[in-house]
Amino acid sequence: MILDNLTTAQVRFHLNGDRDRIDLLALSADDCEEEQISSYRQDGNPHRMSSFHAYRRPVRPRLIQATLYGWSAPTTSLGLVVGALTLVSGGSMRLREGTLEFHGGFTNWLLEQTPIQASAMTLGHVILGLNGQVLDLLRPHEQVHVRQAEIWGPFFLPAYGLASLWALGIGKHYYLDNWFERDARARSQLPWDTSLDSLNRQSRT
Repeated sequence: MILDNLTTAQVRFHLNGDRDRIDLLALSADDCEEEQISSYRQDGNPHRMSSFHAYRRPVRPRLIQATLYGWSAPTTSLGLVVGALTLVSGGSMRLREGTLEFHGGFTNWLLEQTPIQASAMTLGHVILGLNGQVLDLLRPHEQVHVRQAEIWGPFFLPAYGLASLWALGIGKHYYLDNWFERDARARSQLPWDTSLDSLNRQSRT
């Protein structure tokens, strides 16, 4: 996916206050350095965001990686259930960077039910997205969540929920100010994640 086509992937976020909803479109070429745009087009690989030096999970020894798969298995199992429902409802699956990615079918319905109408979601080593382009666009961000799931294991989803409650408790946004989301935006090194943080700060001034 080259940058000319990124506007087909909408990442939707809800904000409190006057701006009830922001439709954050991928940055246009004018918003990025010309040299980066050129190198991305020459690369031509939609599964690598190398022109932005985007986050990619480190390659680990097999024994360590197998341990991490096992530690995060409870969360991944939920993702596999969603994945199975996605496949029987006409969706698709692919393998990318050590994770299974699903889109279409039941996955799309599930994402639309989330409070922020999410474009993608990570459940352990399963990543759910609205379509293939969205998954390509957001993979570095979602791979940070995979890393988080590998660290927190079976406590990832409870910890994520508590982080949202904590943000609400101190008067902030349950999604944008969730520690796990802030960490993913900071580590992904994607320009649109940086822009989202800027929009979030501006909405509070």
